[in-house]
Amino acid sequence: MKEISFMVEGAPVPKGRPRHTRNGHTYTPEKTREAEANVRAEYIEQCKGFMFPPDVPLNIHCNFYMPIPKGTSKKKRAAMHMETEQPLKKPDIDNLLKLILDALNGTAYADDKQIVRIAGRKTYTDNMFDKGYTWVTIKED
Repeated sequence: MKEISFMVEGAPVPKGRPRHTRNGHTYTPEKTREAEANVRAEYIEQCKGFMFPPDVPLNIHCNFYMPIPKGTSKKKRAAMHMETEQPLKKPDIDNLLKLILDALNGTAYADDKQIVRIAGRKTYTDNMFDKGYTWVTIKED
């Protein structure tokens, strides 16, 4: 059973809603396109471009490490480290997951219909990467 993990540096980015022009054209916001490209690039570099076979069910787990806001009191920062203070603010976890899934579609797996299990978690960090990071694990189910 194959399992692959990789990390994306920087604050986790949620999938942006499609935008519409006055002419009725729909487009993906630039920040979303850049974030998806970054996730794909990190996956290809760290996982050597491995692609799961199209007939294999997959399980994805994403840990989103949110940066602790500057100016946070020492008491609150300690609570964030002990995980008694959880990141209840935006971005929503479903939008964070959606960006990862869409970015890896056609890169790590043929189609996201292969995903049969998914888990995600948001937590605070100021360790290692002050700007936050995302840890993604994909494995055959």
